[in-house]
Amino acid sequence: MAPKVQFTKEELVETAFQLAIEEGLAKLTVRKVATRLGCSVAPIYVNFSNANDLNQAVLEKIATTVWGYLTKSYTDIGFLNMGIGQILFAKDYPRLFNDLMVSGENCMDLSESDQNRMLDIMGEDSILEGFTREDNASLLLKMSLFTHGISSSIANGLIPKPFHINDLVDLLDETGFQLIASMRSDYEFKPHPKKYING
Repeated sequence: MAPKVQFTKEELVETAFQLAIEEGLAKLTVRKVATRLGCSVAPIYVNFSNANDLNQAVLEKIATTVWGYLTKSYTDIGFLNMGIGQILFAKDYPRLFNDLMVSGENCMDLSESDQNRMLDIMGEDSILEGFTREDNASLLLKMSLFTHGISSSIANGLIPKPFHINDLVDLLDETGFQLIASMRSDYEFKPHPKKYING
């Protein structure tokens, strides 16, 4: 009798993670993981009760990967590091970025806990000294909207060829400093919404 094939939970999750990178989360199946490992589905179900459990484990690994990008020290400013981390994640994992941030399915929104962790990081930035937690939350939202646009363009190949990733990082830095400066100024911009009348 042939020896029973065994894999650790970490090996199974890593294999599923690589498949998600290549094909997307929506196409991830237990059978594909088994095929990649050259085994039947039985060893997988030893570690996971069902396909949903495996998918959840993959999502947790992705979340850990994303957080690693967001909290890496690219500069000495944590606020800017989060933006840089997002665009680099979109560059390195375009399919996963679209799965998590763009598509309606498998979208992984930041939890309240994650947002608080980001605000904690911003609270330690000397460049944001004097800002309240509410100020930082507003700044984070504005910067996130801008960063999301760049990241989506990167993930979908929409950035013009003359632009290099370093140019986009410079643009992100410039925008971040402009947002900070505008919040420090006493000038308050109040846009006048356009009115559209039918008929």
